[in-house]
Amino acid sequence: MIHCNDNARHHMSNVGVQSQIREKVSVQLFGCNGISEVGDETTMDDWIAELMQYLRQNNVEAATHIQERLLPKVVDNNRLKWNEAWLGQHQWTNNNSESANHLLKLKVVFHFVL
Repeated sequence: MIHCNDNARHHMSNVGVQSQIREKVSVQLFGCNGISEVGDETTMDDWIAELMQYLRQNNVEAATHIQERLLPKVVDNNRLKWNEAWLGQHQWTNNNSESANHLLKLKVVFHFVL
């Protein structure tokens, strides 16, 4: 979702969306209470409709890009979290991956030193 957030910000900036609108859209999509963190399908659909209404009312040129390219990824990610209970709060982040990678490197180096 970090990359999707960066993509949304970059695209909106490129098409000239005002910074305050970019920030509001980013919070609605990726904030701690945003679409990417929603807990059920009904709420997600409502929040997506609210976001799209906001984009259209403000004539945001990025609305099509967000609807066709970004929201499907967010929706798929949410459904994956809901369907795979083992993900949830235990999602792997880049920090988790880097930590595991570091431990593996230490193990390999330690093994070859002995």
